[in-house]
This record gives sequence, structure tokens and C-alpha cells, in this order.
Amino acid sequence: MGVKPQVLLLALVRMAEAIGNSFLIVVLPLFIASDFVTGGSFGLAEVTVTGIVLALFGFVNSPLQPITGGLSDRTGRRKVFLLAGLGLLSVSSLAYAIVSAYWHLVGLRVVQGVAGALVVPTSVALVNDLATDDDRGGNMGVYNAFRLIGFGVGPIGAGLVLVASPYSVGVGTLGVSVTGFEAAFSFAATAGLVGLLLVLLFVCDPEIGSNDAGSDTGGFAVFDRTGRNLFDPVFALGVVSFLMAVGIALFATLGDIINTRLGQGARMFGLQFAAFVFAHIVLQAPIGRATDFYGRRCSSSQARCSSSRRLPFRGLFSIRG
Repeated sequence: MGVKPQVLLLALVRMAEAIGNSFLIVVLPLFIASDFVTGGSFGLAEVTVTGIVLALFGFVNSPLQPITGGLSDRTGRRKVFLLAGLGLLSVSSLAYAIVSAYWHLVGLRVVQGVAGALVVPTSVALVNDLATDDDRGGNMGVYNAFRLIGFGVGPIGAGLVLVASPYSVGVGTLGVSVTGFEAAFSFAATAGLVGLLLVLLFVCDPEIGSNDAGSDTGGFAVFDRTGRNLFDPVFALGVVSFLMAVGIALFATLGDIINTRLGQGARMFGLQFAAFVFAHIVLQAPIGRATDFYGRRCSSSQARCSSSRRLPFRGLFSIRG
């Protein structure tokens, strides 16, 4: 059992997209505080505008995901949604280099929220479509590991790009000076473009049965319509994911309190948080593969159950067609 080639490509696509998005998390606050952006702050303090700009991505992205994901289910054409999202992400990232007012940033973050809503559910659905019951956990684990690597690499890369600026592009008198912000936004746009090209050239929509494409299961549900459980399983998993994200975010904001309590510096706190991120990345694929082996119930026959009992980590990182 291994990672399917198209799943690996989708993992690389999400890594490129994550690098571009996480670049902006570091660059945008500095860009807002610079002299490049003036006016149109709606009478709000600069720190408030920064918070709004950063939060808008999530506020727009999250409620749109069920809609874009449902549309991709009904049309059976996930690739076009993925291409549209990556294209919007790339163009909007490059557009930051030419804006001059706070409301321009607000508009671009809304566009990027829409882009994220097109990319996230359709890429996950593609991985689900391409994987099978026997290898879905392992493929999902590899996919998420690459995504997390992208989110980790992006801020580091953004810092390096800004520190090394400005840049001189050209030869002799024909050279032009490129600021760190322009270089960072160009890099983020290039990351999105790389993802778009990978999808365009190498990713195909899988065959979806007639009973799946165009079907309508009734959309979002809070309570279980079958009556077997109180809450719909997907909704319950969404709540669990939300609570886990809140816990991670709270830990990140308690840095000063934790450092004081433990008598340590910011460097040690950074190492502690990095250990969490590192473990999160490294264990994605093994745990996902373990769910393929241990997380199945014998619902059809004992023979099927017996045949599924194989070594959980055998061929974990192999690639197969």
C-alpha cells in the first residue's frame, strides 16, 4: 500500500498554496505598518485594521467551503474549482504589490478567502476520490503532512526574503530595485502559479459513478437524520476540529505567560511550539496508515477482515499507480 501519484501531486499543490498563504501572514502586518499603505483606514487604528485584514480570510473562507464543496459534488468537476482557486490566489497575491489603501487590502483578502474556499474542499475531495478504503488514511496523512510543511516553510521564507531586500534586477543602468514586499508578494504569487500548473498538467478528475455525480444529499446537517446519533457525524467532526484549532491557537497566544511561569525565554518557547509542529507533520502519514489497518470494522465477511490484516506501515512511502 502506498501513495498514489495524483495524491502526491495534490499534496505538492497544497504545499505550494500553503507556502503562498503563510507568506502573507508574516508580510501583511509589516506591509500595513509601512509607508506603502496610506489612507482608507475607516477611522480605525492600524492594529485593528491588521487584525481585520488577517481574519477576513477565515471569515470568508469557512462559510463558503460547504457551498463550493457541494457544487463540486453535484458537477463532478473538482479540477476546475481547484484551478479557479489557485488562479485567484496567485493574481490577488501579486496585486498586493500595487495597492496603496487599507480598503484595497480588505478587498484582496476577501478574494483570497473565496480562493481558499475553492481550493480546500475540492482538493480534499479529490484525495478522497482517488484513494480507496484500504489506503485512504495513508493518502490523507501524506497529503496533510505536505500541507503542514508548506505552512511551516512559508513564514521562514518570508522572513528571509524581507531581510535580504532590496533586490537589484537587471544589468547596469537597466536594473531596477525591487523592495522586500514586492519580492515577497511575487514569491507568494509564484507559489500559487506552480500549484496551478501542477493541477493543469497532471491532475485529472476521477471517474465518478452516476449515483454520486449530481446527487444531492440535502446539504449541511447538524442532527443525524438516520436517528442513530444525536449529531450528524460530519458536523461532530467539524466541531472537534474547531475545538482542536482553538486549543492550538490559545497555546500560541500564551507565550509570555508560559515563559514567565517556566522561567524561560522566547527561544525555548519557539522550540517547544516547533516540537509540536514537527510531531504533527511527521506522524500524519504513519497514523493515517494505521487507521487503514486498525480502523476498519468487519461488515461484510470474516474473509475480508482477515485479508485486510497486513502490516500497517509496509510500503508507507511508496508510490503506486
